Amino acid sequence: MKNYLLCFLLLLVSSYNYAQSRFLDSTFGNDGKVVTDFGSEEVLNSIAFQHDGKIVAGGYYDLIKVISFDEIACMLARYKTNGELDSSFGKNGFAYFKPVFATLKVISIQADDKIVGAGYAYTTDQGPASIILLRCKKNGALDSSFGTNGIVYFGDLKTNFIGTSMAVQPDGKFVVAGFNNTINSWDSSFVLAARFNNNGTVDSGFGDNGSKKIAIGFQAYATGVVVNSTGEIIVSGYTTLKQNTNLTQPVLADFTSSGELNIQFGKNGVVTFNAGNNASFTTLALTHDEKIIAGGYIQVSDTYQDYNFLLMQYNSNGKKDSSFGMNGTINSDLGYSDQIASVVIQPDDKIVAGGRSFSNATGQSYFALSRFNSNGKIDKSFGKQGEIFTAFRGYDLLRQILLQPDGKIVAGGISSGIRTDYGDFALSRYITNEFIAKPPLAATPTK
Repeated sequence: MKNYLLCFLLLLVSSYNYAQSRFLDSTFGNDGKVVTDFGSEEVLNSIAFQHDGKIVAGGYYDLIKVISFDEIACMLARYKTNGELDSSFGKNGFAYFKPVFATLKVISIQADDKIVGAGYAYTTDQGPASIILLRCKKNGALDSSFGTNGIVYFGDLKTNFIGTSMAVQPDGKFVVAGFNNTINSWDSSFVLAARFNNNGTVDSGFGDNGSKKIAIGFQAYATGVVVNSTGEIIVSGYTTLKQNTNLTQPVLADFTSSGELNIQFGKNGVVTFNAGNNASFTTLALTHDEKIIAGGYIQVSDTYQDYNFLLMQYNSNGKKDSSFGMNGTINSDLGYSDQIASVVIQPDDKIVAGGRSFSNATGQSYFALSRFNSNGKIDKSFGKQGEIFTAFRGYDLLRQILLQPDGKIVAGGISSGIRTDYGDFALSRYITNEFIAKPPLAATPTK
């Protein structure tokens, strides 16, 4: 009986992987997938396209194979359009930059193909953390014309300044969103936005001498940021509204171009959503008519980490768009512990959400993609009934998706054998059923 059960489970996994593999682009990497071991623990947090189609990936690199606070460095790698590591970039395809402890959370490509990354760094063993912003030349070398030898640190040396996301304005200025809290204390936390000029200097005309922090509830964290056509800066995140509670609620905040809350948005510049259970926004995007798509996850039972994909659409004034999904909300069950990490909007306004999903049947976590029509209904022409799952080595976490001009989707994240195993960079590329004639929305500066 046990042998029959084992055969059944193996057949289930193999047939599942076969059914899903047909959506992968066989011209990319190894049948649509790439896993790169750079010789240590590596975490991919963000990907971006250079103008020749090459893919730049950013995150962090552990210099001693054991995660310790003094040996993690910001890291960049570059891949050719076929998924092959580009040995002309950095040293044999990758480069790392070593403050004491630092990680890149997001990267973007300028019009001149220079690479800008944002995240956070501890300048001493005891902190505090500062926002880190760095810029590299096209070949992976730090750009000495930016900040100090290519790197900018921003903080007050008293509290933690954590950068989690970045948007690039049309004038080339960089907006970094994140959070601010006291050293060695997570008792309270503030949503934070800071803006930098294109050369890395702080834009003192923004907020309070370059940054603005706001209290939303007791502990508030920013996870995503976009800039709309009028210069408003919209930040997504989550908050615990009361002390001594683990109940999180999704939040949006809207800043004017000068760094003050836009009181015409939501309630005095802020929107919160009471889902009745734990929920968070992890990312956001703008549709072509500048409605706000916020993605994340929502807990759907008392079971630990029993999450579904969460998508919500808001009008530009912060009110939910009742024409989208069910009263402005999509709650999509892909498997178990489903969490959106990234959202892209196609030129036809279809919404692609990427994240992770865990299967109780196989005991694995997967890259997970799902696509929705502009009204919020699942697009069953995409993948298998609107969903695609990709397995690499057993424990796989998708961090970001991008849309190529030809409609193919590139996903980047982390793959490891088991949860305690060392992680490596992972990429996959998918063939969709449309050809996209014009390039997707992209946050790249014009100068």
